[in-house]
Amino acid sequence: KKNIINKRSLMMQHCHKLTNKQCQFLSENVTNLTYLQTFDFRGNTLNKDAWKILSRGFRYLRNLKELILAKNKIDDKDCVYIGENIGNLINLEKLHLQINNIGDEGCISLSKGITNLVVSNTTDCFAYQRSYS
Repeated sequence: KKNIINKRSLMMQHCHKLTNKQCQFLSENVTNLTYLQTFDFRGNTLNKDAWKILSRGFRYLRNLKELILAKNKIDDKDCVYIGENIGNLINLEKLHLQINNIGDEGCISLSKGITNLVVSNTTDCFAYQRSYS
């Protein structure tokens, strides 16, 4: 158990179609990963309730520096839940959201939760990145 708790990276790419029950388990248990710095959750397909459930665990990842949510079909409604739960991640430097279905309303919802990050948009990546100015 000690080895799991001390993990700095958690890679859950392309798990596809996680159930609400699996997302609940993940959300409840990610709180034990106090040293986690990178959470790579790209390429998953979740139903609407699953994002609400899963994002609750994000708020406990106090040392998280990078959250990768690319290619997840995240939409404006999902952004409300994500934005509500990442606002207190003071160490978050990068939030990767490329290749999702986020519109203006989703950007507004996210911006309410991540006021300390700025948008970085390059040809390869659409991400929010902490402003150090």
